[in-house]
Amino acid sequence: MDSSAPLPGDQHAVVREQRNGFLAAVVAHTIWGLLPLYLHLLASVPALQIMVHRLVWCCVVVMSWLLLRGGLGPVWAALRDPGTRWRLAASAALISINWLGFTWAVNNGHVVEVSLGYFINPLLNVAIGVAFLGEKLTPARWFAVLLAAAGVAYLTVMQGRFPSLALVVGMSFAIYGVIRKVIPVEAIDGLAWETVLLMPIGVAYLAWRK
Repeated sequence: MDSSAPLPGDQHAVVREQRNGFLAAVVAHTIWGLLPLYLHLLASVPALQIMVHRLVWCCVVVMSWLLLRGGLGPVWAALRDPGTRWRLAASAALISINWLGFTWAVNNGHVVEVSLGYFINPLLNVAIGVAFLGEKLTPARWFAVLLAAAGVAYLTVMQGRFPSLALVVGMSFAIYGVIRKVIPVEAIDGLAWETVLLMPIGVAYLAWRK
């Protein structure tokens, strides 16, 4: 097949979606990587206050975006289902722990240690996938996992102390990912419900801070 020939419509759409997904991942991880520099400028602000502001404004932005798109229907549908509602409550608690742990670590000079959590996180994801979701790894993938585990072990030893912050951040995000995987809700809709659930707590905290 001539590689220069135009792709059929469906294939072209897939290629475009893959390209857009790759670019979105690059942008998202770039912002994520630069986030500690921004948080460092807020070192005088309590970590909980920063996390609550992140929660409240995330809710405002996401709900406004869904409202403009006319996409609030799935959010209300998730609210009406008790099983989905409880799972999203659990994921909301976990992402709050993750956000708070990361913010506290950065503001207290533990950037390297907490970053280790995001090296631990993929290993935890693999372990959960194999142990609980019935996924299989090829020998080559097992070898890659062992190499990554060896790297994490080395970094942990070099830290010279038990990586408690890294484990909190890594485990909270790994369990969060598993819960979100089994919830029949799109990513943006789930984030909207998580932040809506936590919004009253966040607003009450900010009111109390005043």
